[in-house]
Amino acid sequence: MARLTTENMQGIPQPYTPFKLMNAEFARFLSVSTENTANPVAEDNDINTLPIYWYLISSVKREGFYNIVSLKNGLALTGHNSSSGEREVFMQPLEEFSEKQLWTMVPTKIFADGFYRVQNYSTKVDLQTVAAGDGNKVTTIDTGDKVETFSLQWIFSFAEGIRQGIPPPSMPFRIMNYQHLRFVYGEEKVLFLRDKINTLREQQFRLVVPRLKEWRESYLIESLNMNLFVTDDGVSKAEIAGVQLAEKDEKDLNQYWIIVPSKKFDGGFRLRNAKTKGYLINGPTHAGNQLSSMSSIDEWPDQVWTISLVIPALEHHIHE
Repeated sequence: MARLTTENMQGIPQPYTPFKLMNAEFARFLSVSTENTANPVAEDNDINTLPIYWYLISSVKREGFYNIVSLKNGLALTGHNSSSGEREVFMQPLEEFSEKQLWTMVPTKIFADGFYRVQNYSTKVDLQTVAAGDGNKVTTIDTGDKVETFSLQWIFSFAEGIRQGIPPPSMPFRIMNYQHLRFVYGEEKVLFLRDKINTLREQQFRLVVPRLKEWRESYLIESLNMNLFVTDDGVSKAEIAGVQLAEKDEKDLNQYWIIVPSKKFDGGFRLRNAKTKGYLINGPTHAGNQLSSMSSIDEWPDQVWTISLVIPALEHHIHE
């Protein structure tokens, strides 16, 4: 497993958090051009000024995808298929429902844990800063086996209990209900909530990147205590279903979850199952505090969760 550092352990930030997008191999930063605001560029130096800072807006249309907006000029990163077949990237006014402006961060282990490919929903290919002919033009190119990876860097606190973004795969974390401040606890094949705060493995989970490329915005969620995976027992678009821990099955979409930033509750996330469309919820009957999934358009605080890193386990992970 790749060594985790303060540069690559941050994962994906909360929406509206200023961050820098750095090419992992060449340490080049995605930036807006000071001469031509219509085109993004790649800068060799960390100039630490507004042109290299961005923020995310979580998409309502495509959960798990984001608008990437410049902090300098408020324009959004936009992918485009030109008539010549070239896939260009422009800076254009924000249109939250435009699929050309939707991007997802796909974890990759080709470079290291904590680094991501940035894929455009419309062009279906990766953000690219090093393959263009003029040196620093930014495009989206089908690179085949060559993958350009990025880290997302922002002011980040490791303090216990601080609400985090979406952690990189393999990093241990706890999931806490937003309303009741109770942690998800996995024992045998059952998921329920527990009041006591501790660092037992029963409260620790990690994200696993699935192999099905068509679900690039989703994750498997593994219980570190049981080495089993969070699974929705429901069928497609079921109103309510049980949730349990089960053996890993990457062909089973009931184990695929999309982490959706909350629009109503600051720092919170909803966990939506890729197959059933149900969101992980506390209850709803609260009998035994066992978790379920329920389809819902409106956000309920019972289906909103915060993610926090497990600091003792994280320190052990870094020093291995």
